[in-house]
Amino acid sequence: MTTVSLLLPALTNASSTSTTEFTVDNATQTYEEFDWSKSGYDGLSLATTYTLEASKTDDFASPKTLATTTTNSASVTKGQLNDALLAMGVPGFVETTVNFRVKSVITGQNNAALVSPVVSRKVKTFQASDCGKYCTVGIIGAASPGGWDVDVDMHLKDATRVDRSTWTITLYLAAGDVKFRAQDGWDINWGAASFPTGTGLQNGANHHRSNRRLL
Repeated sequence: MTTVSLLLPALTNASSTSTTEFTVDNATQTYEEFDWSKSGYDGLSLATTYTLEASKTDDFASPKTLATTTTNSASVTKGQLNDALLAMGVPGFVETTVNFRVKSVITGQNNAALVSPVVSRKVKTFQASDCGKYCTVGIIGAASPGGWDVDVDMHLKDATRVDRSTWTITLYLAAGDVKFRAQDGWDINWGAASFPTGTGLQNGANHHRSNRRLL
């Protein structure tokens, strides 16, 4: 019988009970540089991929990924962690405990992840509005029913508003250009030539498609 020696990664950042408050003004500031020890796979020198996760529960039932890297550290901004907590259902302006851990796998392999012990922090979230990040997201353009004058608003997929970031719509489009935008304005808009597949980019190109149904 062969015995394999495995060494779990371990965060070097200690747990803390002090509270960090997130605001609109400090969202781009670094919250913390997370560092961890390397995983060990039977003493072999193997390429390893690490995933830094956050969770509002210590069992990590529904964690959010903050970083994926082959190095032994990752920097997280206050806005990044705030958005992750809102997506997990933590309301704005609430003090909460957030838990962190690191998982590792051998790069390119489907091996079971090695998981670090958990460290915790206290933070106070913020929301730009009661709506979440955006109060409206709509589709506009020559292919849409409102043309370039009137946005056709999308709907939050989660009617309970726990998830305030996933928007959906079912719509028949004519031939022509369209874009997505927030708050019925051009300050925040998305586009990409690959529409309706792929990912729209901030200030990306207009989508141009022939007649089709948009889901």
